[in-house]
Amino acid sequence: MNHQQARAALEQRLERDADDILGFVQKIVQIPSENPDGDTTQLVSFLTDWMDERGLDHEIVAPQPTMPNVLAGFDGGDPGKHLILNGHLDIFPAGDPTQWSDDPYSGAVRDGKLFGRGVIDMKTGTAASFLAYRYLH
Repeated sequence: MNHQQARAALEQRLERDADDILGFVQKIVQIPSENPDGDTTQLVSFLTDWMDERGLDHEIVAPQPTMPNVLAGFDGGDPGKHLILNGHLDIFPAGDPTQWSDDPYSGAVRDGKLFGRGVIDMKTGTAASFLAYRYLH
């Protein structure tokens, strides 16, 4: 498969999986992981369950029990460059909920846009990393 064929195949998979992808990102937004206190255990549990359901290898490293890290990797088969995806799971506090048009953890979608605390920093970026791992694996 050449580059153009691989790209077209990936685009078809992403289009086919669009609703599942949105649901995955919404669920991540719906799980509070504010810092302080920085407890990300509920989010890590969701992410590792999601990975287990798809047969994706991973491990948990938790120097701080309430802020575990998810590590994952696979052998691409060829020598050469490596791709590293990195992100964080904790987010800034939502602040005053009356200043939000929706519950900050609703994961509401309006006019094709996802709303909620962490959508910009950093939950969609983290979701993209997990999805990239899934599609590359």
